[in-house]
Amino acid sequence: MKKQQIVTVLLAIIVTILGTKLIFAQENEGEKSEAAKTRSTFRLDFTISEMDDSKTLNSRGYTMMLTGTMVGQVRAGSRLPVQQAMSETAPATTSYLDIGQSIDSRIISEQDRYLVLDTTLEISSLAPASSGGDVPLSGKNPVIRQLKARTFGSVELGKPTMISSLDDVSSRRRFRLEVVATKIR
Repeated sequence: MKKQQIVTVLLAIIVTILGTKLIFAQENEGEKSEAAKTRSTFRLDFTISEMDDSKTLNSRGYTMMLTGTMVGQVRAGSRLPVQQAMSETAPATTSYLDIGQSIDSRIISEQDRYLVLDTTLEISSLAPASSGGDVPLSGKNPVIRQLKARTFGSVELGKPTMISSLDDVSSRRRFRLEVVATKIR
């Protein structure tokens, strides 16, 4: 008799635990689907400006759409083939270098009028063959100039915000990255 009572109590506890887990699982699933429904979509308009002192020499615009915490990527530039000799008996192999601009961005969080962004900017170019010379289009060992910045910061919706500024170490030029975030839905 005592054994029957113990088994009955244990079964009641197990049923209660399993029922509670099922209820929590359903509630969590409901929260997840509700969160997926309410995720906003944002358009991020990036502008990279190349400046010499305070004069803007060049400006390029790039746009990406982001929802949730997905990572948006923009790539603009060229692929430079580079020959690599393996040995005297083996044929040369070709690899490629990406030259140009790359922007990666992810929304960390969303507040009423602000987004917190994690953004990486990379700008690369071929160095001139000599001071004031032309950029070599082929050669054994091209020199690649690179600027890279990673930022975490708050951006007010609808307002241009400068999120990164980089000085080129080989010239008087400065590169600025600005973003305007707009809520689409």
